[in-house]
Amino acid sequence: PPFCTVYFRGISQRVGTRTLIAYAYDLQIFFYFVRTELFPNENLKNESMKIDILERIQKFDIESYLEYLTYYIGEDGTTHTNDERGKARKLSSCKSLFKYFHESELIKNDPASIVHVPKLHEKEIIRLEPNEVAELLDIVEYGYDKDSKHRKAYLEKNKVRDLALLTLLLGTGLRVSECVGLNVNDVDFDK
Repeated sequence: PPFCTVYFRGISQRVGTRTLIAYAYDLQIFFYFVRTELFPNENLKNESMKIDILERIQKFDIESYLEYLTYYIGEDGTTHTNDERGKARKLSSCKSLFKYFHESELIKNDPASIVHVPKLHEKEIIRLEPNEVAELLDIVEYGYDKDSKHRKAYLEKNKVRDLALLTLLLGTGLRVSECVGLNVNDVDFDK
């Protein structure tokens, strides 16, 4: 809708270009939902939509939008799904839009501010099986039979270091970035 130009101009100084693009995509989905699900009988078009449409949207409508995002067919006919992270990001785009126009006093209410962000569940940790750990360490220690002489020399030179690093990562669950920042005085060798 044309009023989104004002919104994007208003937030462009405090968010990055990628965020603006992501918000634009997310709001395109939101306004498609508004046109097709909330007000299907009004034959709304994005180009002719006025800002007062935001006044007509209630908290329950935004919650319906989150439910809609679980599985929907987009404007182009393709099927889309969103997990809680995708829903949270799209809700963030809507919250930003409503907040901007509410703070600018162009709309009276901000129903998006009272909609709760979906609970984000921890991602499942994918662990290596014991045999996979053994294979990985064996490759670091012995290399492949088909390695070139140059590669074998390189592996031999770095074998102790590489085994120590991999053993530390596999044995403690450290992230690579945490391992990079680790210093010898950070480790209590007595415990």
